[in-house]
Amino acid sequence: MVRIYGHPFSSFTWKALIALYERGVPFEFMMI
Repeated sequence: MVRIYGHPFSSFTWKALIALYERGVPFEFMMI
């Protein structure tokens, strides 16, 4: 499983999350 480390206000984090949601890739979001 992919683990994404980022902050909810970061535009770079959102770019990665949008791509994962669109492709249906399972991931775990870790807020820092």
